[in-house]
Amino acid sequence: MLRFLLSCALSLPALVFAQPSSANSPTSPKEYSYISDRVFSEAEQFLGMSFFPNEGKLANSPMSSTVKLGLVGFRITPNGLIASENVKFSTTGIVSENDVKNYKLSIPRTDATDFGYELTLMDMRNPDIQGYLKLYKNGKGQIERLGFRPTISEPERMYFIAAVPQDIDLRDGKFFTHTQDIEMAVPSDLWSRKQLIYPFSKLTRIEECQEFTRVFPSDRIKIAFEERTEIKNKKEKLVQFILFYKANADGAEVKTEYQVKKMKEVSNPANKTAPKNIVLEVMAGSGEVSQNIILHRSSQNTLKAIEVGETTYNMRDGKRKSK
Repeated sequence: MLRFLLSCALSLPALVFAQPSSANSPTSPKEYSYISDRVFSEAEQFLGMSFFPNEGKLANSPMSSTVKLGLVGFRITPNGLIASENVKFSTTGIVSENDVKNYKLSIPRTDATDFGYELTLMDMRNPDIQGYLKLYKNGKGQIERLGFRPTISEPERMYFIAAVPQDIDLRDGKFFTHTQDIEMAVPSDLWSRKQLIYPFSKLTRIEECQEFTRVFPSDRIKIAFEERTEIKNKKEKLVQFILFYKANADGAEVKTEYQVKKMKEVSNPANKTAPKNIVLEVMAGSGEVSQNIILHRSSQNTLKAIEVGETTYNMRDGKRKSK
């Protein structure tokens, strides 16, 4: 069994069991987690992930029960595991939905196994109290189920991640931009065609790790490529812009606008033979702030992600369904 150490978890203060509190629970979800949300190729990608299963059972029980949305959640952070478990099982199914248990546990190590990964859990106030969280992967590298045992004195609970329901798959397939949708052979086409992007998920850098967040239609996140004609010294000039939209806490639309100053291609540091990424030097707002926006190309030379500041917006895998 190969051993991987989560350096982020070890370099920061370890967490301990906590009293029930909303602050110690994973963020309230809008939807269940789905198997197809993300592909995992290495242990470090679990940092910043949340899982909200739709079914659960005792590991030794033949029967699983539906878990209402938000009653059970797991969040893996640089500091450890935050878990909320408000259900109680018997061998016949759920016997209580008011059995509130919140956990904050350190993760001293992560092991790669035949089934996926096993995260060792520990109460740092009493290191003899240990448990585990098992993450089961399918052949595509997606998480299908989780085995949770906060202490060895408790029975293991098995939680299942849902396959995307047909109606959700149809909604997402039509709404979000996909990795095979937008050709990048001629990057300037993004502006001449006035491309409008609806990302499927985002990664936000927090210290040394990245937080994964699903994007939903109600978030109203979109990225627009616009060309405008400006007159300078009595001459017309096409100027390129990138606009980022989202809804704020009150539901009002917020827009951030960047003007493109320079564009260049750079090699992908992770794969030198892959198509080059596009780096845009842009100016924000009044033109006093300069930064880079990176357009990430897939191996098929299509747009797969847009990186701005600490956030990377990812497209949904595959090709968009026809309307």
